[in-house]
Amino acid sequence: MEALARSRLWSRCKSRATAYYRALTRDFNYSTDFFFGQDFLMAIAGARLNSTNVRIRRWWNAYRLVSCLPVLLIYWNTFVAVRNHAKLEIVLSCVQATVATGITILRMMLILRHYDSFMEVQRYVNRRKSRVQRQLELEPGNSRQHDLMKKRFFWKFVQEEFGDCVQLHIEFLAMLNRIRPFLNATFLIVYYSTVMSLSSGAIYVSQMKNITVFSLNTLYYCVWVAFECGTLTRTVSLLTESHESIGWEVYNLDWPEKLEWEEQFQEEYRSVRATMLNVMVVAQQPLRLNCYGFFEFTQDRFYELLNMAYSMYTFFRDFV
Repeated sequence: MEALARSRLWSRCKSRATAYYRALTRDFNYSTDFFFGQDFLMAIAGARLNSTNVRIRRWWNAYRLVSCLPVLLIYWNTFVAVRNHAKLEIVLSCVQATVATGITILRMMLILRHYDSFMEVQRYVNRRKSRVQRQLELEPGNSRQHDLMKKRFFWKFVQEEFGDCVQLHIEFLAMLNRIRPFLNATFLIVYYSTVMSLSSGAIYVSQMKNITVFSLNTLYYCVWVAFECGTLTRTVSLLTESHESIGWEVYNLDWPEKLEWEEQFQEEYRSVRATMLNVMVVAQQPLRLNCYGFFEFTQDRFYELLNMAYSMYTFFRDFV
């Protein structure tokens, strides 16, 4: 009986593991999979639990209290190191850990404050439409009928296709305006915290005589925050380039020559021309992902961050 029970338990666990693996490795669903796991990660971080079950919330609240203990320990170690006048590299390492936990808590609070904006962005991304290229099949007829039919199809579909693109661009800018305060605050925090983490972490790693688990964790954290900041700056640069390229693509089209005035298509002509001009004007406007006006959060700024971190490292190194 025990062998049969173990066999059933093993089969049940195996089937669940297989189903879970298939769920993770299935083809990506562009309509539902964006922001997948966000609520789960927020629950693990102790930020937000999307459940009304009383028992689950009790256990989760207990989990949140327990997760606060390491944070208190980090702050206590920093206080003791400063009070006992420890070596500078030890103090900087404690400060780095304190800043890291403080920044994590602050960013968590920003996410909770802008949670509704996140949900709007999620709904927008998961319901977005892709432009479909239509293949027109002309009916048989003489050359004059063909030319007239081509013009009618052109004026009809150029407005539909271009109008869909414009609508998506407008919706994207609206979502960006909604989430911009959160992004600017996050970018500002990430930028200066990365400078502090890299400089203090480099001091500690350069002064260590033996490789320890803590030194490896410090090195890992420095690489991780640098990678995060570099990825964010690169993403903003690509987003800015894509936004500007929309206007340049429209400008480089030969529509001033192709869009010839014709009396029977005068309304379509004016509509398409006005739409294209508006797109070029809007695309020239900056996205204003500039950390509340302090600086543009682009990839070039990340290189300046590395120079700033190195300058701070050389400054603190003289005191070690």
